[in-house]
Amino acid sequence: MHKEAQTRYSHLGIYLQKCYWASLCLLVALLSTSSLTNAKTIQDGINRYPDTENKLSIRIITPKNTKKGILIEDALKKHPNLTITRSSTDNFLALEKNKQIIITVGAVAFHQVLKSHLPHTLILATYISKNTYFKVLEVYKEETPSVTAIFSEIPLGKQIRLAKTLLPQSTHLTTLISEQSQHHKNTIIESARANNIEANVHVFENRSSLNKLFESGVFKPTFILSHADPLIFNARSLKHIILKGYRNNISVIGPNNEAVSGGSLASIYFPDKEMLRVSKKVILYFRDTGIAPSPQNLNLFNFVINKNVAKSMNINIPPDRVINRALGMDWLEKHEK
Repeated sequence: MHKEAQTRYSHLGIYLQKCYWASLCLLVALLSTSSLTNAKTIQDGINRYPDTENKLSIRIITPKNTKKGILIEDALKKHPNLTITRSSTDNFLALEKNKQIIITVGAVAFHQVLKSHLPHTLILATYISKNTYFKVLEVYKEETPSVTAIFSEIPLGKQIRLAKTLLPQSTHLTTLISEQSQHHKNTIIESARANNIEANVHVFENRSSLNKLFESGVFKPTFILSHADPLIFNARSLKHIILKGYRNNISVIGPNNEAVSGGSLASIYFPDKEMLRVSKKVILYFRDTGIAPSPQNLNLFNFVINKNVAKSMNINIPPDRVINRALGMDWLEKHEK
């Protein structure tokens, strides 16, 4: 009887010991699975943001003779979680595959970067028109990576309204369009009509077409509207247009603030800090979500007037508040100019 009880207790001890080791193995297995899950989560985070502290790696591609890329670099360097490098369009051979964001400045840089085929990189195009952006995308439509843009196209309706405000007696404008800017024709005509101005739009065929700007048929234009078409209104030809306009007492409006420094009477433009503000917004959105936002337009524009040109042409410039009201930009009174 005693032996029988001893045997029974011995079997019970063996059973409890087996249960203990089985429970211990189960616990180890559960802890291992949890560790693997956590490790995978951490690795996913590292894969998404390869640099420490969730840093994004950014490369800026910019034309050699522009300060726009430097401005973007200086603005983004202030953010602690962004690693920035910059190259010009004429000295880069290939782009690193591990760059998470490429920022292009202008159409040439955008075109060159798309040719590099970077499928896992966000490409942010800046200082580019909507029409040019979609034309370049069309070329690479089957190989396009994640791509978005911030359009900096000057609203021509606002340019015409600015001209009418500065030249209230103006009745006629003249301009040139090429194949790449022909989509502006209706906008120019309708915006001019809304301001009681007749628009004479010539089609650019060759360099001699520039003379048509000053051969306006039965009327002499009050001003010449220049716009963002580099085939026509580039730095070289614009200098010729401004000089000939000045000799004929014809003002030139647009196409940007750089042209005003070169002798245009006035222009609407987008402040660089507005481009920087929206660029940073796009980059941080991508960092937080991993999603490329849709292309968008800049909204907060400004204007600049060459007062020396106005004085030499006997043009009286109204106060800023009058111009602000005419352009529908009352916010500008509180905006740093």
